Amino acid sequence: MNFQRFIAFIHKYLSLIIGVQILFWVVSGLFFAIFPIEQVRSEHRMKEIAPIAMNSADFAALPKVLAENPNATKLRLESVLEGSRIFAELGKSPEGKPIKALFDGRSGVKLSPISAQTAQEIVLARIKENSAAGGIRPITKIENETSEYRGALPAWKVELIEPQNMAIYVSVDSGEITARRSNLWRVYDVLWALHIMDWQNHEDFNHPLIIISAILALLSTIAGIILIFYRVKFRKFPN
Repeated sequence: MNFQRFIAFIHKYLSLIIGVQILFWVVSGLFFAIFPIEQVRSEHRMKEIAPIAMNSADFAALPKVLAENPNATKLRLESVLEGSRIFAELGKSPEGKPIKALFDGRSGVKLSPISAQTAQEIVLARIKENSAAGGIRPITKIENETSEYRGALPAWKVELIEPQNMAIYVSVDSGEITARRSNLWRVYDVLWALHIMDWQNHEDFNHPLIIISAILALLSTIAGIILIFYRVKFRKFPN
């Protein structure tokens, strides 16, 4: 087998092996380029909330919260639409995840776990009015990770019928919006899994399979470029 036939053999069979994955890379890459990540995350459907001024009275209960929760490892003070809030981390669970709690900044009253009604109010206060025009499906409580949601648990799932069946997840323990999922995001997630070849968790892009596939794709491309010089006849123009 001469060199040209060997290169043609390499290009042909590597293309057969890796061709479908290359197609996935191109299609998914085109999708990622067309749709900005801010649109995928539904950031354009959220209200722009101006900063809210804080004063010492808003967090008068901070000493009380510290005294009643000596095991607190982290505290965050924040003024939100509902009022002043103290977000606390009270150590870690047996699984190693932070235990979070929410307190009123003025009274020190513990507000978590929040109710489904409170979660709905938090969502409606933060999304643009036309985003909830189609109504809201019954709110569900998420206790375990799903293919769509792998954030803080437990969480309330507030699902808007329109637009794009957008689901907004609110942490039961902190009252924070932890994720937004729309039909566009779901398409993005599938294409991302195909792009990084992690079809289970959709997270790992450093695994051996994608490295080997990338090497094979590179070799196939190099072989194809070499073949150009054998297959294409370059015309010589007279001086």
